[in-house]
Amino acid sequence: MMHPSLTRLLLPATVLAASIAPVLGFAQASSNVTVIATGLQGPRGLKFGPDGMLYVAEAGTGGTVSTQGICTQVVAPIGPYLGGNTARISRIDRNGNRTTVASGLPSTIDSNTPPDFMGVSDVAFLNGTLYGLVTGGGCSHGNASAPNSIVKISLTDGSWQYIANLSQYVLANPTEYPDPDDFEPDGVFYGMIAYQDRLYAVESNRGEVLSIGPGGDIRREIDVSASQGHIVPTTIAERDGNFYLGNLERFPILPTTARIQTLSYNQGRPRPQRQPQTEDHRLQSGFYHGRGLCVRS
Repeated sequence: MMHPSLTRLLLPATVLAASIAPVLGFAQASSNVTVIATGLQGPRGLKFGPDGMLYVAEAGTGGTVSTQGICTQVVAPIGPYLGGNTARISRIDRNGNRTTVASGLPSTIDSNTPPDFMGVSDVAFLNGTLYGLVTGGGCSHGNASAPNSIVKISLTDGSWQYIANLSQYVLANPTEYPDPDDFEPDGVFYGMIAYQDRLYAVESNRGEVLSIGPGGDIRREIDVSASQGHIVPTTIAERDGNFYLGNLERFPILPTTARIQTLSYNQGRPRPQRQPQTEDHRLQSGFYHGRGLCVRS
């Protein structure tokens, strides 16, 4: 989980990142970092759109709705959650001006001190259409009627609609090795990319990569837990048909335990290998707390 109170976007010399820090104040930026936008509410994943603008997923501020007694809750100290509809997606123009693209999306706040927030975790453009990956939804997150999902966003009027119910899918299709001590009934979806007419979303709590078509069909591309255990996969990237997966690792997170692994080897497949990997095809290890991954052309 991440603390989203730092509401600035930073542009280092070679990589663009949404920086997250506790509410106490802004972290001191290094000399090669430039602030390009402020006023964000828990920035998460971000993508450049066809218009050259930067689109940012935001967690929001959670809410006050409890679903205790209605459905299974996340165990303490993370749960229970309180839900609301404060997540949104913003657009940043070339001058650093922020405007709201879509709002009123599911958001949730956990019971930690300081608290963490989840809402929209990432965005992606598929065939010119903007989609959001919602991870603050679901009954266990205090949003009984608003599931974790893929939402389709109208750039014209900011309206949005559900196209895939991810909460329903993960509840009905368990992975091989979920961790009972770190279990989220509705899942925790993290990174998302678009590739060959499908969206690829990483679910970090159970450990899997799902793909979703524009019509809302969902399929599991790989059960990461089957070969890697509970490594908490978070982020995904693609180049030349090869997929790369980064992970967070379990808490307490130890330095140098996170890694980057390949999911396919450019053998003409339009997606990662369908069968679980039996080997650890890691490109690089020794990282700490992997949350973002980008492959340069």
